[in-house]
Amino acid sequence: MKKSLFVHDYGGYPFTFQLAKKLSQNYNVTYVYCSGSGSAKGNKYSSSMELKSIDLMDTPVNKTKFIKRFFEEITYGRKLRNLLSASCVDVVLSANTPVIPQYMLQKFCKRKKIKFVFWLQDIISVAAKSVLLKKNKLLAETIYKVWAFFESNALRNSDSVITITEDFTTYLKEWNVADAKISCIPNWASFEDIPLKEKQNNFSKKWNIDATFNLIYSGTLGYKHNPDILYHAAEKLEREKDIIFVIISEGLGIKRLEELNSKKKLNNLLLLPYQPYEQLPEILGSADLLISILEPSAGLFSVPSKVWTSYCAGRASLLLVPKNNLAAKITASLNAGIVCEHYDVNRLVETILSLKENPETLKTFGANARKYAEDNFNIDLISEKFCNIIEPYLHD
Repeated sequence: MKKSLFVHDYGGYPFTFQLAKKLSQNYNVTYVYCSGSGSAKGNKYSSSMELKSIDLMDTPVNKTKFIKRFFEEITYGRKLRNLLSASCVDVVLSANTPVIPQYMLQKFCKRKKIKFVFWLQDIISVAAKSVLLKKNKLLAETIYKVWAFFESNALRNSDSVITITEDFTTYLKEWNVADAKISCIPNWASFEDIPLKEKQNNFSKKWNIDATFNLIYSGTLGYKHNPDILYHAAEKLEREKDIIFVIISEGLGIKRLEELNSKKKLNNLLLLPYQPYEQLPEILGSADLLISILEPSAGLFSVPSKVWTSYCAGRASLLLVPKNNLAAKITASLNAGIVCEHYDVNRLVETILSLKENPETLKTFGANARKYAEDNFNIDLISEKFCNIIEPYLHD
């Protein structure tokens, strides 16, 4: 009989679902996610004989009112525990989960003797501190101490910790997480889901951007990002009639851009809600440059995984991220795009204009990116790494 595996991704990202589907060849897998998280995701995942899928909470999570969000996350943690109580599970693999429900889930697993693998995508307590420092230093320190207590506790008491970058090791050592528990498996994207597309396609024609120079940002715009720089770059480039900024997102960031655009409407700024996942290849294929953003303070506690999706599309990347970030280091070493660490709008505009005048350079960037995806995003090899971590727990 197959052993049972509970794969939980609060954000419900396509690459974690791809992993769950692959693991279902070896295990009885239940994939659990929260569509209310507001993350960019594919279709709601339907259950099949091979893989059971559960959307645990589809009510939108409040991301601006911290007290309300705190209680929503406790409720979500209880839902996770209740679901697990009603299931027969051998191992839990949990990713992208807010601190409190992740802590609750780990504690429950330990009490019930269920092996727990913490798939660490972000250092959330450090992220919260960096964001809140801009608003209130006392609040930032308080939130950090509370969340760091729960986050570090869950990490120390997990049976295994899978990080997406070696850069996280510094924090794990400070929190006394045993080295023997830690493995690193970088994130990826499914290049099978993102075939190469011509720039002139249904999406670009629909929005009349099939003959323009397009900078596209598609995905979450939250506290770790700065949407203002996109608006101000578009503002400075408005006189360039053939340069268009396309921003596809929902939540805080897009609301901020809508607010700025309502005060001074830009003709070269196209703001759209999330599009159906099936359209993603055409959306990415419509781009001349695919943008990723990460605030300077987020360099070591987060990796913008949208970069890997950009690689699959065979398009050049324009990264507004710190140069010490994993995505920036790989992009620079591959010659797959440009890393703009400076966050200076004037220099960003100069970079965009320079790249626009060098289409062959953009082609080279895109080809290098796609080759990296083909060489490194093999789900068979990736799932084998996860199996190597999970398997010993199934034979204790």
